[in-house]
Amino acid sequence: MREIVLSGRSGGEGSLVSGTARTPRGYRPDQVDAYLAALSRDRDAAWERAARLTVLAGRMETEAARLRETAAGLAPQEYGTLGERARYAFGLLREEARAVH
Repeated sequence: MREIVLSGRSGGEGSLVSGTARTPRGYRPDQVDAYLAALSRDRDAAWERAARLTVLAGRMETEAARLRETAAGLAPQEYGTLGERARYAFGLLREEARAVH
């Protein structure tokens, strides 16, 4: 049998109440236990997800560095082989880029 010490309750200061007695707490211990268990499961799942995302972020950073290195080694793009409409559209884009900067 579990005993609970209640202070300031009707049983007087520091009175002992049996764990099987109904105490005026405003909640049911089994509901609180179930809720805390659910919170613990959610917390554990969040930690696992954070760990997986950390690993994924590391892989993505490595891939981004590799792609930057590959792009840096490419020759400058030549637009002379574009058709007339493509050259016109490209010219408009370059003008917009200059206007924005």
